[in-house]
Amino acid sequence: MFGSVRIPAALPRLSVAGLLLAFGLSAAVATAVGVAAWSLGATGGYTADRVAQLQRAAYQRGLAAGLDRGQAHGKSAGRRKGLAAGEKRGYAKGYKKGLKRGQTIGYQRGHTAGYSDGYSAAQADGKSGKKAAGN
Repeated sequence: MFGSVRIPAALPRLSVAGLLLAFGLSAAVATAVGVAAWSLGATGGYTADRVAQLQRAAYQRGLAAGLDRGQAHGKSAGRRKGLAAGEKRGYAKGYKKGLKRGQTIGYQRGHTAGYSDGYSAAQADGKSGKKAAGN
């Protein structure tokens, strides 16, 4: 049971032409990769100082853009909130002022109407000689 493992299928035969083709293609790819790596190294590429300089410049550009966007958003949000607060405060003041004025006018009109009704009732009592109901 734990003896050698047998594979019942026969393995395909290897051809010399196939092996040469595989080695040739792998050599071509390795050459292309080597040439690309050599050309990047020969041109100098980026030095550590240049990379740091580019990072600082990118940071400054991002910071300036972020400040501009934040300022614009804050300005528009402030306008919206300020307008809403002003409208609410204005409505509250107007309601309070209108309520007070309405109560004052209502009191005056009620007083005048009550006085007139009482005066009229008294005049009617004086002409007929009878007391008004409730007096």
